[in-house]
Amino acid sequence: MAELEPEEMSEIKEAFLVFDRKGDDKIDIGDVGSLCRALNLNPTNATVKRITDGGIAGSKRLTIEEFIPMFQQAKEVKDVGTYGDFYEGLKVYDKEEKDMILGAEVQHVLQTLGERLTDKEAEDILKGLEDSDGNVSIDAFINTIMAQPPGQKKKDDW
Repeated sequence: MAELEPEEMSEIKEAFLVFDRKGDDKIDIGDVGSLCRALNLNPTNATVKRITDGGIAGSKRLTIEEFIPMFQQAKEVKDVGTYGDFYEGLKVYDKEEKDMILGAEVQHVLQTLGERLTDKEAEDILKGLEDSDGNVSIDAFINTIMAQPPGQKKKDDW
C-alpha cells in the first residue's frame, strides 16, 4: 500500500482522536466506517464489513496503527453504483411510469442531496437531455452520469 502523506496522516490522527470516546487512544471497530467517511471516503457498508473482517460494534477497540491499513483499503476501493442501482433510485421520480423524470426535479436533487452540485454543474449535466416538455429520459441521464469524464482514461487503458 502507498505511504500516506504527512498532511493526510495528520488529518487521520486528528479525526481518530474525535472518535476516541474513552480517551484510551483507541476507537470502537463499529466506528471505522464513520471515521472513513469523516476523512472524505465513501465506503459502502459491504466495504466496511470486509475491511473490519465483519467486526461488530463494541466487540473490539482499534489503535490508529490498526486503523490505518483499514483506511488505506477503503481508500483503494472504487465502489460505484451500477446502472440498475441508479435506475431503481430514479424510478421514485417517474410519476407517470414512462421512464421520464422532470428535469427541474433532477436538478433540485443534484443541488440538495448528497454531494451538492452548483447550479452550473447541475445544468451542465442536464444540458441536451431535456425534451420540449422539460422531461429527462432516465436512461439518457444514467448514461450521462456514468460516462467517463472527458480526457480521463479508463482503467483498461492504463
